[in-house]
Amino acid sequence: MAPRKDWRETHPSTGTTGVPVNTIWTQNDKENITQWTARTLWNFGVRPEDIIQNSFSYGLWVAGIAIHYAGQS
Repeated sequence: MAPRKDWRETHPSTGTTGVPVNTIWTQNDKENITQWTARTLWNFGVRPEDIIQNSFSYGLWVAGIAIHYAGQS
């Protein structure tokens, strides 16, 4: 685990399948997930001139924020 001083975001699970899990992201984690999600969007055919409607939740699942960051990149 990264040192606490490097933590930037926390993303908790809902705990519906057991004990909730907190995923802690560093700046490097944020950059990596943005890059990989942007690559995924590119492979789906999304281009810079496109408008993205992000239908994923920004709540307890990280897909919403990953699409958000990738769409901004």
